[in-house]
Amino acid sequence: MKNLFLLFISFVFISTQAQKIKVKKDIIYIDKEEVGKIKKRKVEDSLATRKFNLYEIYDKNNQHVFDVGMKFMTSPLYHKDKLYTYYTVKYIPTQKEAAINDNNFYLGKKKIVKYLYDNVLFDQNGANMDGIEINIDMADSIPVKVKQELEKEKEKIKDGYYIINRVKSDPIFFKYIETNDGFSFLNEKTVTTQKYAIYQGKKDPKTGFYLRKTLIGYLLVEYPRGNTKMKPQNIVILNTKNVAVAKVNTFDYHMYFPYKEIPYKKRMNKGNEPYSTIFRTQPVLEKANMIILDLIKNNRL
Repeated sequence: MKNLFLLFISFVFISTQAQKIKVKKDIIYIDKEEVGKIKKRKVEDSLATRKFNLYEIYDKNNQHVFDVGMKFMTSPLYHKDKLYTYYTVKYIPTQKEAAINDNNFYLGKKKIVKYLYDNVLFDQNGANMDGIEINIDMADSIPVKVKQELEKEKEKIKDGYYIINRVKSDPIFFKYIETNDGFSFLNEKTVTTQKYAIYQGKKDPKTGFYLRKTLIGYLLVEYPRGNTKMKPQNIVILNTKNVAVAKVNTFDYHMYFPYKEIPYKKRMNKGNEPYSTIFRTQPVLEKANMIILDLIKNNRL
């Protein structure tokens, strides 16, 4: 194995010197020599919201040798509401798959061919078995960065069940904290987020001062970026450990810890309206108040 590794390193150094890679009309050229083809097709994944591109690589004998595309993995905390996406390369004859750990990688025909060539997986002679043994057979199918994020999430699962002690029948109050532009709490969509602290407490009816007041979590209201006057895209409720316990929008109402999808036409108030109608018609803090009461009732907050 040591000799194989040294041979592999030597080959990488020699083979990456001034080799010109070109892709024209799906034909792969290395130093002007036609060495194979790369084809693109649309594929589906049960976790993806739309079709995405998969690239098939063929050698000069028209043998299908590699697939390069995207993979999706659900979050240990938020299930399919938060997806990790990454790229993989699959060696077709064995169906063995390896993650692509290059942070600068993207799905482009020339980029793919260059990655395969630089990692000694594909050259003028087609698939390189030495490179495949080291960079596919011995490699992990999940990128290092994704594995690290998954481990961090698993360590926080216990925090998702945390509920602070207080008088649960007390009224709910909100205190505005800030408005920021950035990414959604659950995905990489850019949004404008308004953040509120959520309290339960009781006021003295004469003085208006709180007799008791307890922070029970945080409210995130996510709008299309720069448009806080529009309908929010998501309402996310966090506990005091900064872990989301629910996400609501016009189409979904999901509770976490344990994960539960609430039926779209679930009734949430005395008027017998479905939560989807409430989300569209009620002011934001009234919507949030109803959701929080539902979470308290279900022992989620």
